[in-house]
Amino acid sequence: MTLLRGQTEYQNLLANYPRVEALLSQADSLLAARRAFGIYTNSNAKSARDSLRIHREILKIETNFLKLRGDYYYWLALGAGEESAARKADSCYSACILRYRLEPLPNPADTFVILNQLGQLHYSEGNYPLALTYLRAVAATRSSFVKPRERQNARMGVAMCQARLGDFDAALLTLDSCQDDKNVWRMRAKTLCLSNEALASDRNIVLPQAGALYRNYVEAIRTEADSVFRLLLSDERERWWVSIRPFITDCWRLEDADAALLYDVALLSKGILLQLCRDMQTDDPASRTRALHLTWQDVQQSLGDRDLAVEWLEYERGGVKRLGAVGLKKTGQPFFMPLCPTDTLLQLQLRNGRTVEQAIASSFARDKEMLYYNADLRRLFHNFFRAGRGARNVYFSPDGVLHLLGIEYLDDDVTFRLHRLTSTRQLIDIAPLADRPALIIGGIDYDAPMATPVAGLPSDEPAGDSLALRFLAEKTNHITPLAHTLTECETVYNLRHRSDDRLLRRDEASEQSFRLMSADAGIIHLSTHGFFYGELQSGNSDFPLPQQTDAALSQSGLLFAGINSSLAHPAEACATNDGLLSSREISTLHLDSVTLFVVCACQGGLGKVTHDGVFGVQRGLKSAGVQAMVVSLWKVDDGASALFMSNLHRRLREGVGSSAESGSSSEPVSLAEAFSLARNDLRHYSPEAPSDTFDPVADFDPEDDELFPYAAPYFSNAFILIER
Repeated sequence: MTLLRGQTEYQNLLANYPRVEALLSQADSLLAARRAFGIYTNSNAKSARDSLRIHREILKIETNFLKLRGDYYYWLALGAGEESAARKADSCYSACILRYRLEPLPNPADTFVILNQLGQLHYSEGNYPLALTYLRAVAATRSSFVKPRERQNARMGVAMCQARLGDFDAALLTLDSCQDDKNVWRMRAKTLCLSNEALASDRNIVLPQAGALYRNYVEAIRTEADSVFRLLLSDERERWWVSIRPFITDCWRLEDADAALLYDVALLSKGILLQLCRDMQTDDPASRTRALHLTWQDVQQSLGDRDLAVEWLEYERGGVKRLGAVGLKKTGQPFFMPLCPTDTLLQLQLRNGRTVEQAIASSFARDKEMLYYNADLRRLFHNFFRAGRGARNVYFSPDGVLHLLGIEYLDDDVTFRLHRLTSTRQLIDIAPLADRPALIIGGIDYDAPMATPVAGLPSDEPAGDSLALRFLAEKTNHITPLAHTLTECETVYNLRHRSDDRLLRRDEASEQSFRLMSADAGIIHLSTHGFFYGELQSGNSDFPLPQQTDAALSQSGLLFAGINSSLAHPAEACATNDGLLSSREISTLHLDSVTLFVVCACQGGLGKVTHDGVFGVQRGLKSAGVQAMVVSLWKVDDGASALFMSNLHRRLREGVGSSAESGSSSEPVSLAEAFSLARNDLRHYSPEAPSDTFDPVADFDPEDDELFPYAAPYFSNAFILIER
């Protein structure tokens, strides 16, 4: 735990890369100035001994900064995915090693640290022979500066390089030389899986052995998680999770050989993810950690006779990233459903020449039409839709890029209802919408005067996000108003007709007002601009990634009153009332009482895509404890958005049989039913009926964009509901 805390502190320093860049630049300038003025030159020496001492001092300072720069690029390469950072890290580290060898600098331990990190760096790049050379040098040394634990880690790295190079017997022998522990179990399991993939060995013998080893490893992680969540702070837990996440989910390569294990690991990984940012000092840690011990049998008990639960998986097998799923019904064991390689999905070409990946990232209506009308794309999900035949409800939890694809909209002919969840473990504890007041925000005045701190916030209120403000300022210096959001929010407020609801408009809609009122709300409806600046990324790694999520979560967020003043004068902006609430800031809030958060914001559902989900507003809200949310996957027409949102709240209030004309009502609806009905209302909306006999359902023609302006997928598929 102590080592993890030290690593976390150092990685937090490197994660603040604007600060690191500034410090390194200052150091370079200082060293250059001292050389120019002759401060560090032999002319200052009184003797040859002084000259040598000064020379070594210069070399020591320069080498220390060179290593820091190498560590910085190392983090950017593995943690942030920065292009060319790996080459720069290699250059800095190699220069450090050369200096250590040429000069007897008092940093011998750093040599082995650098060799180990070079091994990890080249392994992540797929250069296994070079990685093997570096790691073998650390594993073989008898230097007292290398601790036994570090030597064993390097030896395990050697084994994985050997396995990747196809020398499986040598890899297993190397692992035999290691002290037996949980990491040796999972590396032995992975070596067995790799040998099965490469040699097509008897899978009925090899894969059960691998499965047993993976099970032991997973149980050890469960036990470790209990201590981690009780003793560590949130950023330390984050570091721990980043270090073991690629390993614990590596068992997904077993596929149908052990579908039950795959399902349990999917539950565990998402259970850990949702607890990382929680405040264990105020929350009940026992209840938090109990959730980490749930299994597929627990989920199965919560299913109805015609329910299907599905956990999507993105993993690597045979050197190829793949997509698959494990399904679970009321009876029987979990079962595996293969999909396709990730690139097969992303690079599938649509009729307009665009790929699926380009269409997902696009905000053009034509791309969305091609995406959701594509028969080839639907066929890729054949196994998934076939498994749902005969079901009434299919509950699915996405992974990787599937967070940004509306799977629920790919096939309009399905006879079952699709429910998108963060994790199917949430089926165990389904809570109805709480009868609590709503907080409704819209018609925001982005040009409001610069805000000042508001009294009443807790003393431990977290700091703002200057990094997010910098990201936004690099893209724009002015936020324009949204035309229909004031009408939309006033309509929602009037539809609910509750005296305890709160409506914030214009300059009232400040960031701190939201912070003050959000924790007590049952429903939050926020109509504003959202932002996301990043790329679709998804990957896997066999080494710990020294990354933090702050930078990724700072690339997205929601905007409030006064943001334009903060963009114009960022240095003077109030940290927690600057009009920008980043996803990182959202993740620190306590929104457990919020049963529904409606984010009516452009790109509110986007963010950097990883195995841990979308590092954006979605992730921030999930970490804050929000139970269900409605978010958008792309920039949508605000007129269509206003109509959809009004219909959603009307359906929630009036029930299944309600109609705007008659005012009649039937039994209450669930959130999923209300969302589905509101989407259907939007598709069938016709502003000008041609005759008194016109029936928007019977006469529905999705191709007639004049009569049914919002029937196209660009409008009707923009919003997704993420249930508990």
